[in-house]
Amino acid sequence: SSAQIFVKMGTTHSAVDRLRFSDDRNQRIPTREELELTFEQLVATMDLPDDKRQVVLGSSDEKKLMMLRDHHKQTNQMPPKFYLSKFAHVMEAESTKKARKRSVDTVRHLRGLEISLRTNKISWVQDFLHDNNAGLQKLIQYMKFRYELEKKGYLSNYPSIHP
Repeated sequence: SSAQIFVKMGTTHSAVDRLRFSDDRNQRIPTREELELTFEQLVATMDLPDDKRQVVLGSSDEKKLMMLRDHHKQTNQMPPKFYLSKFAHVMEAESTKKARKRSVDTVRHLRGLEISLRTNKISWVQDFLHDNNAGLQKLIQYMKFRYELEKKGYLSNYPSIHP
C-alpha cells in the first residue's frame, strides 16, 4: 500500500507538525497543494544549497511522502530530558539494591541515547549538551556511578554497559 497522510485539525503547529503518517486507507490523502506546501517547509529546514534544494523539490510525490514520513519519525524521538531523568533516577536510589534494580533499565536507555545522538538532528544534540540539560556532564556522572557499582561487584548478575 502506498504511504498516505492525513492532516490533524488544529492551528497551533506548523504544517509539518500537523501531518500524521499512516497506511490506513480510511485516512484522506492530502491535496497536491498541501503536500507541496508541507514538503517545501521541510526542505527549507534542511539548509541545502540552491542546486540540491531544486533537485529535492523535484522529487516524485511518493518520495516526498516518504521523506515527510521519515522526518515525522525522527522528530518524534524521546527528548534529551527523558534520558537524563532516567539516569538521575538510578543515582537517586537510596540503596544499592534499588540502584541495581534501576540500572537494568538504564542499559536500554543508554542504547537509546546512543542511537539518538547518532541519528537525530544536530539541534537535538545541541539541546542535550546545552547548559540547561548539561547532558554530557550528567552522562559522565552516571557512567562514573555505574562504574563504581560494577567495580564493587554489585552488578555482576546484571547487563553490563560494556559491549
